Amino acid sequence: MQTDDWINSLLRLAGSKERLLILSFLGKQKQGVHAATISTETGVKQTTLSRMLRELEDLGYIHGDLAQAERRGRAVRYSIQPSRIRGVLRDAGAGMGVKL
Repeated sequence: MQTDDWINSLLRLAGSKERLLILSFLGKQKQGVHAATISTETGVKQTTLSRMLRELEDLGYIHGDLAQAERRGRAVRYSIQPSRIRGVLRDAGAGMGVKL
């Protein structure tokens, strides 16, 4: 992996304090969580959260899914994708010469 690749991947993962708060919160959950709960628990405003959730999902760091019992509405539950995040951190560690 080229130097720029692991740096860019790590920057996209971290991105901002709010992004890290969202990822940290989702990483501690046993099941998917609705956006309203994420906003309440992290303090990230709903308008900012919507954009960040979309970006994180596009990057593959989280997954949004409709709850089976809630398919009538658009209640999306978000969960973290640990394998994708582990890959970014492993590549960053290798790029820095640190074994993870």
